[in-house]
Amino acid sequence: MAQVWMWLALKEAGLTHISVWSAGTEATAFHPNAQKALRTAGFSVNPLSDHTVEVRSSDHEESLVCDSAVFSDFSNQLPEFAAIMTCGDADENCPFVPGASLRISQTYTDPKWSDNSDKSEEVYSETCRIIGREQLYITQQLQLEL
Repeated sequence: MAQVWMWLALKEAGLTHISVWSAGTEATAFHPNAQKALRTAGFSVNPLSDHTVEVRSSDHEESLVCDSAVFSDFSNQLPEFAAIMTCGDADENCPFVPGASLRISQTYTDPKWSDNSDKSEEVYSETCRIIGREQLYITQQLQLEL
């Protein structure tokens, strides 16, 4: 969800020269509840495979392909990048991300704790809104720095 919100925030800010990827300590599927939360927030989410989804915002023609990856998939390929750690597990287990010029800890409680409960949809949607607000804030700070 953080990748999607940061992508949208960068587009809205006109910072199209900055790319955003999502990676972690392991490749995982894009959780169906997270997809539903993004749809509730107004995104179009089209699953392409178990690990890949295409996301669109009604405000932009181009789409974002979210593909599960691990840190090493990107860290050796990029000349300069910042790592924003949103998963507590990744934050704890990766105190150093090779190649990152900046590492920001911005962790969220994984909404998976609510799976199979009557609060699941509410928890995922609230987490999605929190992540969205914070990614917008980070983008505003980037605009001030650039």
